[in-house]
Amino acid sequence: MDKRGQFYIIAALLIVLLFTGLTKIYVSVKATDEGEIFYSIADEAHYETTRFIESEIYEKKSDGVIAEDIKDGLVNFYTSKHPDMYMVIVYGNITNAYLINRTGVENVDPSSTFNKVIVELNEEEREVEIKESVQNLYVLMSIDREKEKIIIVR
Repeated sequence: MDKRGQFYIIAALLIVLLFTGLTKIYVSVKATDEGEIFYSIADEAHYETTRFIESEIYEKKSDGVIAEDIKDGLVNFYTSKHPDMYMVIVYGNITNAYLINRTGVENVDPSSTFNKVIVELNEEEREVEIKESVQNLYVLMSIDREKEKIIIVR
């Protein structure tokens, strides 16, 4: 009984299975969720805004000038890069806060509304609390994706 032929058939079958498995690994691609990308954009915008404000304070600029610079620089950059995204930045303290979006800068007084600011974002209202004796920064972003609305507050 010569069984060398069976050995070659099994070896050939294993080689074919090995190449099939390797091909499947090389062809597979992991697609990222658009929501995850949007969350990373929100984190990036919050980080960049924080650093921008620090540099403006270092240059001894007033809060009103800082708010205008945020609109002209950061908000216009992010909304032009992602035109389907809504973005509002709340910056300020308990006596003077600014709502900054692509259309302009609005000065609000949080002390008249129990230290809260109501922000309209993509036809929905969000409420953020302005804490006392600190400069507050909130980045609110919204985007519509296939029957869902993603809203992020950082």
